[in-house]
Amino acid sequence: MTAFYGPISSFKEFWFYFSRKGYAGVDVSPSAGLSDRLEFIQHFFGESLIQVSPVGALLAAFGLYWLLKEKKYGLLAASVWIFLAHSVVLIFLLGFDFEFLNLAVFRPYPLVSYGMIAFWMGCGFCLVWGKFREQVSEMSPVFGRIPVLAMLIPIFVFGKNLEANNRSRDQFAETNARMVFEELEPDAVLFVYGDSETGPLGYFHFAEGLRKDITLLSMQGLVYPNRLFSPLISEGKKKQHVETFIRNTQKPVYFMTSENDFPNPFGTTHFGFFKKVNREGNASAIQLRFEKRVEHYFQRLVHEEKPKDRWNRHRHNKLMHQFGDFLGYTVLSGDPELNLKASALVDAMGNQYYGLTGMAEILIQHGNSSHLQQVQQWLENADLLMDETLSKERKGRHNYLRGFLAYRLGEQEKAISFFRKSLNAYMHPENPSRNALKQLGVSD
Repeated sequence: MTAFYGPISSFKEFWFYFSRKGYAGVDVSPSAGLSDRLEFIQHFFGESLIQVSPVGALLAAFGLYWLLKEKKYGLLAASVWIFLAHSVVLIFLLGFDFEFLNLAVFRPYPLVSYGMIAFWMGCGFCLVWGKFREQVSEMSPVFGRIPVLAMLIPIFVFGKNLEANNRSRDQFAETNARMVFEELEPDAVLFVYGDSETGPLGYFHFAEGLRKDITLLSMQGLVYPNRLFSPLISEGKKKQHVETFIRNTQKPVYFMTSENDFPNPFGTTHFGFFKKVNREGNASAIQLRFEKRVEHYFQRLVHEEKPKDRWNRHRHNKLMHQFGDFLGYTVLSGDPELNLKASALVDAMGNQYYGLTGMAEILIQHGNSSHLQQVQQWLENADLLMDETLSKERKGRHNYLRGFLAYRLGEQEKAISFFRKSLNAYMHPENPSRNALKQLGVSD
């Protein structure tokens, strides 16, 4: 038996899969409260109205009335329970933060509820047709055309929604995958992490056959058939397996996560959107490499319209932050040649929130006092670019950065204010602003 976690060969593995234990840290967020659940419920009913149209909603209401009128109480109770269980009840069980990306994650969850609405619409049609049939003879031309008219409804709905759902010209994922794969050395190994990397890159490698010479591996041991380890082991053991693999292989190894999250015992060569293990450096050494194809791709991301699809937009934001991280290290290096190469790229980041904060984070954490004014300017610009895509965590992180900067500038009261704003935005035990306030001797 095969699933997301790979072959299921024991009851323990089956129970892990069946009980959704692997989603324990995803389904319920410590920062999600009652307001998040109420917003999801409001969003669900709004989406339901969009799915069936106001006319369909009216038919569904008629359907509920018809079930009640016909005394089909069992069917009525079962359908209402199924509808609520896969929507309102599920929302309270999940505990999602009401955020930009989570709306995309939640989108397929209520499909069964939409099916119940369609069932009620059918019942409503029975009620309406029963009233209509009394006034129309079976010999009437109108009677014979009713099936044709009924078929026009899905055709109309399909045509109305085609433009919004037609993804045939959406090449965002493919362009990103080709840029990454074309930069890899022959016979290389690439480690990926998270949905926005694992899914698209895995599809173009395993399904489309792009760069068959490379080895694509998941740091989580998920989805791909060539697992290094079981995805059911602890995170610490997963990192041990990855580090052992890196030490033992002679192939060039690339990765796409933060160097702090990747168990690399050697140095790192940073290319902007991906990194390479540098066996000649120590674990803290970072080399910066500018590649024309990567720079061109960055300029394309900056100047083209941002993706409308929520998953693509999330990926776009991550890419901007990764490249901001790269440019931040470039500015930090103080190397005149590198800074000359980066100058136009840094300027292009001026209207990219995630890029500005990516650069700012590096200089705040590793820079000296000469960098602080530049960081302040970047964060002030970022303040004006905050939009609906920011998660609670990102908003909390933003205020934490502002607070950390204020502290380094000697503005302690301002720092405390920002740290408290951070906690208000992201009430999570792992928010670093909590420890920052404790170190300043101030309560939350």
